[in-house]
Amino acid sequence: MIIGNYDIEVTKKRVKNMGLRITREGKLKMTIPFGVSFSTAEKFVEKNKDWIDKNLNKVKERNKKDSNNNIAVNNEKYYLFGKEYTLSVVNSKIDDVNIFGDNLVLFCKKSDNELYKKRIILKYQKEVLQKYIQNKTVEIEELTGLKSTGFSIKNFKARWGQCNLKNKHIDYNLKLVEKPLECIDYVIIHEHGHIIINGHGKDFKNYMTKFCPNWKELKNKLNFL
Repeated sequence: MIIGNYDIEVTKKRVKNMGLRITREGKLKMTIPFGVSFSTAEKFVEKNKDWIDKNLNKVKERNKKDSNNNIAVNNEKYYLFGKEYTLSVVNSKIDDVNIFGDNLVLFCKKSDNELYKKRIILKYQKEVLQKYIQNKTVEIEELTGLKSTGFSIKNFKARWGQCNLKNKHIDYNLKLVEKPLECIDYVIIHEHGHIIINGHGKDFKNYMTKFCPNWKELKNKLNFL
C-alpha cells in the first residue's frame, strides 16, 4: 500500500497502537488496529517521516557495505516504470530485489543459475506492478464511477489488457511494468471503459476523451516507446 511517498506492507491486527518497522532488506511494515482509517494511518506515517527516512538510509548503507565484495555487475538492462536500470547480482542467503540509484540489485541464493534469477526478477516485477495497479485502480474507479470485480497480471503477446464484459474482471500485461506510469494509467482507464462499452466506437472514444484527454498521445507512446 502506498502511504505518503512510501510503499508499506500494512497488516491489521487486534492491537491497541499503530507500529512501524523496517526489515533487514529495507522494507517498511506497519501494524494498525482494526477500525483505523487510512487518513489516520497516513498522519501516523507523516509524523514519523524523519525516523523512517533516517533508518531506511541506514539499512541501505549497511546493505551496500555488506555486498560490496560480492556484487557482479553486468550490462543487462531492465526497465521499471519507464526508467532504465542496470542489473547487479549479489550472492545472498535470501532472494530479494532492491533498487539502489540506477542499479536493480538482485540478492540471490543461486546467482549462477540464470533461470532462477529470471524467476526472482519476474516475481518482483509482478509484485510492483500489482501494487501500483491496485492503488491506481481505486483512484480511477472513483473518477469514472466504474467498478471492476478484480484484476490479474498475465503474460500477453499482443495486448496490454483485456476486460471480461460478463464478470467485469480485468487482465493486464506484465510488460506494462516497463512502461511510464502515465501509460499504465491510460491502460487502466481504457480497460475500465470496457466494463460498460464493447468495442472502440464513438461512445468508447468519448469516454476516453472525458477521463483521459490525451489518450491518443499515450496510446502512441505506449506502443512505440
